[in-house]
Amino acid sequence: MNEAALKAEKAARNVPAEKTAVPDDPYALTRIDRASIAADSHRGLVRRNNEDNFFYALDSDGSRVIAAVADGIGGNENGEIASRLVCKMLLMRWRRLISSTEKTASREAADFLERSIMEINDAIYKINDSYGSKPMGTTLAVIIISDDWVVAAHCGDSRFYRLRNGELKLLTTDHSLVNELIRCGELTQTEAKTHPYAHVITRSVGPAEHAEPEIHIHDRQFGDRYLLCSDGLTLHVGGDEIRGTLFDAFEPSQAVRRLMHLVLQRGARDNTTMISVFA
Repeated sequence: MNEAALKAEKAARNVPAEKTAVPDDPYALTRIDRASIAADSHRGLVRRNNEDNFFYALDSDGSRVIAAVADGIGGNENGEIASRLVCKMLLMRWRRLISSTEKTASREAADFLERSIMEINDAIYKINDSYGSKPMGTTLAVIIISDDWVVAAHCGDSRFYRLRNGELKLLTTDHSLVNELIRCGELTQTEAKTHPYAHVITRSVGPAEHAEPEIHIHDRQFGDRYLLCSDGLTLHVGGDEIRGTLFDAFEPSQAVRRLMHLVLQRGARDNTTMISVFA
């Protein structure tokens, strides 16, 4: 072996083993970027205007995410006003919260949603009371996602689904008249879709003096896929198709695009709004 080779071998023996990099942030892999969220809203092919609204917002580092879908009720475009007000006021409150704290516990997020929904309900109820016309209101489904938990709140029949390990689970219970009849055994799922009171909801934000949001805290696992939607989606697309679409999609924008295509292909008899998050 020549002198140069000997020096190279000696230098190689003295090189310390490369250390495995350990991220400073143990939750680095759970951060959500903008490509991991997609949304769409469509008036449909029958309704004259779109009374649905939605929003989503991320922290600068993707450690906290809020997303909401609101489906207006009340007619005469009042539902559109109510759903827009709910989204706007909830987003304003969220911005104040994240500007005041860098970390949020799941219980704090649940308290925030409950308090905010009740305050927003009071504001819209007072508007209704002042004008004395047909009361406006809206459904609401909202989630807050952090490193290892998801908090969900809803009023009405807008829904929140989770796909985990290939299994789709509905994490909300419809606050509707037909769902009460189903639970009592007086109506089947198939009959509910064509029932004359299929759109009558038993909880909402705005028309009643007191709101009753249903709030749950769920664990979060890496690889979970979430979907918030108004009932315009589930009017035309069943759970098996939602599961297959979320499972097969490479990214949330693809899932949302395919689901909206199915709705439009089948007549789109209602406004349809959805937000998908791949966590």
